[in-house]
Amino acid sequence: MHNKGLDYVLKSMKFHGSSQKTVSDLLLENQKATLSFLQDENPNLTPAQIGLLDRQLSEVTSYFNSYIQNAKSARKSVSVEELSQGLIERFIKPNLSSQQYVLFRKVLDASKDFEQDFDALESSLNSIQNEVYSLTKEEQPTLFQAISVAKSSSQYWQANRANWESFLSSNIGLPNNGRIGATPSNGRIGAMDTAGAVIGGIACALAGGPVGLAFGLQFSSGLGLACSGAMALML
Repeated sequence: MHNKGLDYVLKSMKFHGSSQKTVSDLLLENQKATLSFLQDENPNLTPAQIGLLDRQLSEVTSYFNSYIQNAKSARKSVSVEELSQGLIERFIKPNLSSQQYVLFRKVLDASKDFEQDFDALESSLNSIQNEVYSLTKEEQPTLFQAISVAKSSSQYWQANRANWESFLSSNIGLPNNGRIGATPSNGRIGAMDTAGAVIGGIACALAGGPVGLAFGLQFSSGLGLACSGAMALML
């Protein structure tokens, strides 16, 4: 579902494309397309589930937009590392146990270091997955989903980065493809994807009963694709 969702988001942004788009415009379109995709894929979502999705997507989009606008106002470049760490400090670290956070950082670091060798990445992630079994049953799902998204994301961005770069170069009405900082590597985008999946897992866990495990997995993947799509707008 994850990779299908990213294709859906890109197609949606192409449909609404314009040479006058800014990064802020596309962040909002990324949010709307992600929500639309999740609703299309899950036609039986309840109003409570849709509301949870909408709120979480809005919060993440607001974070990206605020960071980018503040950087522009201060006339400084966007730091991919700073952007990522701020997301983690705000949405993830306060809501994970110490053991969960250690393993999350391992997944994140493996994703960030990915360049071309998927077999090596998969081996690292499988090793981390074995460690996840040491967590309580309640703590495990968020990490398992993060590992799954990390694998899917690395394959997606290796195969599809050029498609996004081509779209952004012709549709953002700002110089330098709308970029105001260093171009993120495929690994960095995948790491943001992984972080988004964890944010989704946390949100579902905090929501409790009405969410359900099956929706929780869909939601985690959806938040992952929203975060990686947002990071891709830095290309």
